[in-house]
Amino acid sequence: MDLERLYRCITQLNQVMNRGVDLSVLLETIVRETAILLGADTTSVLLLDQHRQRLLVSASHGLSQNERTQIQFSPGDGVAGWVVAQGAPALIPDTDQDPRFAAFLSQRRPMRSMVAVPLLIRGAAIGVICAIHP
Repeated sequence: MDLERLYRCITQLNQVMNRGVDLSVLLETIVRETAILLGADTTSVLLLDQHRQRLLVSASHGLSQNERTQIQFSPGDGVAGWVVAQGAPALIPDTDQDPRFAAFLSQRRPMRSMVAVPLLIRGAAIGVICAIHP
């Protein structure tokens, strides 16, 4: 990993957090910087809804508006749902070979590999950040 790029990413996130910006601005910065850092085709933050029943896209980089609205998972479903249910990260080198991978409705974008990391508050998962490689 390029340490200079990691440092720039962390510095950028720190600057955004120190400005006290809205959550949406912070999340958009996180997905953009994560895409740059990992060289990902798409990145997204999915957060649990208020009833903790669905994971919904709250921020993304590289996804169309249509894709953003179609991507939804229940805790335990798909890689994102598994990550939230388990509170553990997932590194998927080949999505075709991983039974946790579930394509979203009308998915056309190729997804070969992905990484997903839970977003935790006091040990409880509130969402997941995902990075996809075609």
